[in-house]
Amino acid sequence: MEYTQEALQTFKEAIVPYKDRPDGLLPVVHIAQEQFRCVPVAAQKVIAEVMNVSVARVSGIVTFYDYFTMTPLGNHVIEVCVGTSCYMQESKHLLAVASEVLQVAPGETRADGEVSLRIGRCFGRCEHSPNVEIDHTMHLHVSEQELRQYLNNLEDHS
Repeated sequence: MEYTQEALQTFKEAIVPYKDRPDGLLPVVHIAQEQFRCVPVAAQKVIAEVMNVSVARVSGIVTFYDYFTMTPLGNHVIEVCVGTSCYMQESKHLLAVASEVLQVAPGETRADGEVSLRIGRCFGRCEHSPNVEIDHTMHLHVSEQELRQYLNNLEDHS
């Protein structure tokens, strides 16, 4: 996917305030993911330039954390936690239900670009398992019926 010079310049301007912060690298990677729906190599190069680090260091962060991706996510992102507590509460079944309803495999983005189904490793809400995050909104103690309702509502508004 191509990213315009204008989009990259806007991104660069957004991250300049972080350039002298020792803790600024991770937040700017988050900004890239939000702006581009992924962290493309072009954005990684801008981050490296602004933050005065190597592209390899930026790439290391992008590839280390499951949250970041180098391929664009869909307009809607559904993430089902399969951490230990959620897994014990049948989240693997919820992942299969989400895949069936949305017609997309876990870890993939549907061909129309509308929906990505992600596998979450742990949301830190273990006491409320199973958990599903839909477009940055956390849903706790999710039942199959509730998940189907959330996803059908999402599809109706897409």
